Amino acid sequence: MAKHGKRYRAASDITNKAGTLIAELATAMEFGASAEDVARTCHAHPTLSEAVKEAALAVDGRALHI
Repeated sequence: MAKHGKRYRAASDITNKAGTLIAELATAMEFGASAEDVARTCHAHPTLSEAVKEAALAVDGRALHI
């Protein structure tokens, strides 16, 4: 993930589930969501999309599992 001001500008992933993760970030970018917006969005547990939330929390140094 890359950020510019706290708005997402780009996303990349190299996994067999990349489409799922990139789709969430593409939606966030389309609507101008900030990392805080993504972090506050409900992410089901246990799922791979929790990594998106974790990365969004890490932007402000609030990651839970890193």
